[in-house]
Amino acid sequence: MAHVNLRFYNVGWNALAYTYLVEILPYQQRAKEIAVEQLMLRFAVFFNTYVNPIELDWIGWKYYIVYCIWILVEIVTVSSEVGTDQSLTISDMFFPETYGQDTGRALFHV
Repeated sequence: MAHVNLRFYNVGWNALAYTYLVEILPYQQRAKEIAVEQLMLRFAVFFNTYVNPIELDWIGWKYYIVYCIWILVEIVTVSSEVGTDQSLTISDMFFPETYGQDTGRALFHV
């Protein structure tokens, strides 16, 4: 059953990782941002492959508490940094100057 789940997960993840970035990024920035996304993905894979087993050997089952705290930190960070605004599209929030609708309400200024 896990084998079937993994196949569907990979089909969805592989396509989504690129189509989302292509959707929100202007043409001039796509290659750089996809390279950054792939680099971060490689760092995460390295961490999960080599660091997690060391931590599990070191502190045992308590590592799961550390993991849960880290997930909580991620949730708080994302919910506080990335606000929701129903009147702006994703492109307007991240790249307002590109689309000529700079309202001063952008989430990030690049």
